[in-house]
Amino acid sequence: MDQYNDLDGVAALMAALPLIVAPATTVVELAGALGRPTWLLSNSSELHWRKINDTGTDVWHHSVTHVEGAVLGDKASLVEALVARLKDWVAVRG
Repeated sequence: MDQYNDLDGVAALMAALPLIVAPATTVVELAGALGRPTWLLSNSSELHWRKINDTGTDVWHHSVTHVEGAVLGDKASLVEALVARLKDWVAVRG
């Protein structure tokens, strides 16, 4: 599949995934437009305006949730937050 020029193929792949995790890119926008559960890796205060509540729900796509570390700009903190969230997500799904 051509991941750059075949948006139909990418959309079909996203439809088959239980969760999409990505930084602020076209991947997040397409996944959100499709209503797919998506975690937006947010390591910058520039994305704060996109959150509509304290749980990190995205203002444009309600299926998108922002994942942030304890310290903005600290990649290690972001990865720790992602790992913790993934563990919880997997535990709920068995």
